[in-house]
Amino acid sequence: MRGRLLVLVGILALPVAARAGTITYRFGNITANNPTDAAIGEAQLFMDVVSVSNPKQVLFVFRNVGPLQSSITRVYFEDGALLGIAAIDDSDPGVSFSAGVKPNNLPGGQELDPPFRATAEFSSGANPPRFHEGVNPGESLGVLFDLEDGFGYNDVIAAINRGFSAPSPGELPPTLRVGVHVQGFESGGSESFVVIPEPATLALLGAGAAVAAGLAARRRRNASSLDS
Repeated sequence: MRGRLLVLVGILALPVAARAGTITYRFGNITANNPTDAAIGEAQLFMDVVSVSNPKQVLFVFRNVGPLQSSITRVYFEDGALLGIAAIDDSDPGVSFSAGVKPNNLPGGQELDPPFRATAEFSSGANPPRFHEGVNPGESLGVLFDLEDGFGYNDVIAAINRGFSAPSPGELPPTLRVGVHVQGFESGGSESFVVIPEPATLALLGAGAAVAAGLAARRRRNASSLDS
């Protein structure tokens, strides 16, 4: 059922490396409020997409590998009509998340091309005090989703890898974009990031052009506003 939410304690908290069927993605910065903070997030934040024992479910694990100060405080999904949330696993000590966030869209996401439009019922955020309860260095957060009828793990991966393309109505697989808002940097600032639509191993070889294109579009808008 879409929107159904449970809180699991300990059930999903297995080391990611021990799970079969795991693909890891990096994040690209979209706000560039502070170049140092943007670089920290791109270096430290990862998303694992995990194939679990139930073939009708998929697990997203958000990791902050550290060591520099930062905290994932909000997670946003633009689901492309693919998923229905089942559970949040915030059993990692120091991490406490609940469904629903404000703002209900990823900050800076509206400047992407196409604009990021979060599915509100799939978003989640850290409970107060946010910096403390968010995903800090060495911590992780799991979000488990039920799959819509007719979809499997490979469809989820294909949807993520479509990246910033805009499929025609009814075209499959749909696009799935994921974003995070990060606070708690030493500078006191905040940044937004979106998943680079290639696994991390490929991103190291120069993939992620779709994110770069989205960022370029945002910069062009900003430059136009400054020139006007």
